[in-house]
Amino acid sequence: MNAATQTRFLGDTAQVDHLVPLGDIIRPENFAMERERIFRRSWLPVAHRHDFPERGSYRVIEVPLF
Repeated sequence: MNAATQTRFLGDTAQVDHLVPLGDIIRPENFAMERERIFRRSWLPVAHRHDFPERGSYRVIEVPLF
């Protein structure tokens, strides 16, 4: 894990039953799985209908997946 993904919760953890280590969640393989299971299986809104001046207009957008 690099410095950009390191963080610490500084609040009161006395009432927390279970802490999940951030390093276990933010890993490249988890991100790859989320891209496949979430983002590739659903439509992503990239424009509003008012962005298209007339019937039949369309827009092509390249969405980077990091």
